[in-house]
Parts: sequence; structure tokens; C-alpha cells
Amino acid sequence: MVEPPLSAQRPPHRLALLVVALCLAYLLVHFALPLALRAFVMHPYYVPSAAMKPTLQINDRIMTTPVHYRSAGPQLGDIVVFQSPSNADPEEKLNLKRVVGLPGDRLKVQAGHLWRNGQQVTEPFVAEPMFYTFPDPADAQGSVSAHGDYLYRTHFFSFPITHGEYVVPAGHVFVLGDNRNVSNDSHVWGPLPLPNLRGRAFSIFYPPARVRSLP
Repeated sequence: MVEPPLSAQRPPHRLALLVVALCLAYLLVHFALPLALRAFVMHPYYVPSAAMKPTLQINDRIMTTPVHYRSAGPQLGDIVVFQSPSNADPEEKLNLKRVVGLPGDRLKVQAGHLWRNGQQVTEPFVAEPMFYTFPDPADAQGSVSAHGDYLYRTHFFSFPITHGEYVVPAGHVFVLGDNRNVSNDSHVWGPLPLPNLRGRAFSIFYPPARVRSLP
């Protein structure tokens, strides 16, 4: 038997490096890449409640894009997944609502409709007119001034009201569920800090009969 020339033999250390490289490639494809996609590109989320009906149903599975809010801020109408603020229901660690107010927007709910910056907002996606008034002078903490300035208090938050409206503070958004009358949202526990946002919902991917994109 003729031995191959030494120049044709693969050095043992190069073989070991090749094995290590193959192992690293396997780990990258099967573990690191999916985790990176989950963290920076898209993330699945399960809809646990009826607060977003009729847009989203209980047990819908949706996809969100976390990277969206690293490159651009939220927009009015976005359906967002977020970390519930500390004064909200402690059992709801992640939540899902629609952005209806951006920093500086003046908001109120009157006669069943949302008003923003003096204009009634058209919202074809809501389940029904709202049964509540926001803010409600009847729940004022202290007196109401002649200009409609007062402190509106719920069990979870105190809203400073100016001229009968609530102004969304800097660094926050105001979120409501589409099923307004059963939703535990900003009209109860206050504005949502921007750092709490986890992503924008862009599609329903399960069950098959519910597959669709979200505006």
C-alpha cells in the first residue's frame, strides 16, 4: 500500500477546527438564529381575552415586530403588545391594545365616542359605543375649576384634566381595547410608558380560518 504524500494529508488540528466550525454552524442555525429572529424580527403572541374583539378573538395567535419601535415610534391605530405598567392588573404581564393617543394629544370620551384634539374619531373597528365617560367630573378628586380643570381619579390612577380633556404626557401613549366596555386599559390605569412597548401586531397566523393581516 502506497502512503499519500505528506502534503496531501490533512493535519489533525485542521480536522479538529473543521469539526468545531460545523458544530458552531449547527448551533447557529438551530438555536441562535431562531432566538435572534424572536428578539429582533418577529414574535408570536397568544390572545387571552375578549378585550380586542371584534378585531381579535380569544385564542387567536398573532405575529408582532419588536424591531418596529426601535426604528420608528408607534402610530395612531397600531395594535401593540406591551408590558403592563405596575399599577395595572398584576396578572396581566403582557397586554394587547390599540394606540389611540400619542404624546401631546388631547383626549376625552363623550356620548359613546372618542374625541382627539377636538375632533370625534371615526373607529369602525370598535365593538360598540362606549358606555363610560372619560374623564368624568363626577369622579373628580377635589373641586372642578370654571375652566374644567381638575384631578380625575380611578382606582388605579389620577389623571390631571385640562379644559375637560386629558393630555397624553411626553414619553407615553394612550391605549384602548377595541371592545371598549370590557377592556382594562389606559382609561383605567393611565398612559403607557413607551419603554413598555414590545412590538406591533401585523398578522393573525392561527387558526387557519382567521389568518389575515392587521392594519
